[in-house]
Amino acid sequence: MVDHAIKMGKLGYDMLVRCREFVVKDIKAPLQKAIESSKRIINAAPAFIEAAKKFKSMFGGVDKTNSLSKNVQSISETRDWFMSYPNMNGRRELLDSVFTLFGGELEHDPDYRYAFDIIFEKILEKMLEGKWEANDGVPNSVNWPKPPPYIKEESITFLLIKHRKEVLKIIRGRK
Repeated sequence: MVDHAIKMGKLGYDMLVRCREFVVKDIKAPLQKAIESSKRIINAAPAFIEAAKKFKSMFGGVDKTNSLSKNVQSISETRDWFMSYPNMNGRRELLDSVFTLFGGELEHDPDYRYAFDIIFEKILEKMLEGKWEANDGVPNSVNWPKPPPYIKEESITFLLIKHRKEVLKIIRGRK
């Protein structure tokens, strides 16, 4: 007999098993309705924020204490790092909400996790093909009070593009 059990952390289990109806009815359905009925995605911002509040009240957020996925843990760490930077003039709560919901979705749904992994791989591929541009300037200083990260020649993207032929040689040389 084949064991089809999915290895998951507490958050994934809670979202898929213990609180499945809450996740579908109180978080996903209102958010989907808001997205579908909005003429502009920004009009769905209150629904993202409300869905993330419900998510956090039930699950306490997404972090390494309740996630088994290293990728989700990395997204959580990236959220924490990113939220330490911008003021974002009222966008802070929305961005935190998007990170929270995205991490939760990837933690409990292997199809979305796999899809995101493929999208991430494709973006890396586009960088190595020279079809992705590095950040070329300094963002609005009102939104970025600290020295901005990852711009121009300091960015990881810039270095990947600059050394793409070497990286491609290594990738293509593996068997």
